[in-house]
Amino acid sequence: MKRPPIKVVFRTYEDGETIALLFEYKDEEGQTKGFSHNSRWFFAEYQRIMRMTRPAVRKEYLTLFNELKDEGYKRIQIYQRARIKTSYIVQP
Repeated sequence: MKRPPIKVVFRTYEDGETIALLFEYKDEEGQTKGFSHNSRWFFAEYQRIMRMTRPAVRKEYLTLFNELKDEGYKRIQIYQRARIKTSYIVQP
């Protein structure tokens, strides 16, 4: 039986760093799992990152996409944005 694809949003910061948000994966505090060249794996508040970044274009996320595949995520479905329901309040 095939596993369902991993849903990923690729975003780019103003300084050019591109990250991948695996928005279906959360920690116990509701933070979204992310991946980047610099930090490797991290957890962050999804809505805050969406405000601080812009959608990544293909040439910006292609190497990160391939790194995720090397990490074992073979089936990746790319999204521009995801609706995340949170059950906690995030302070600025």
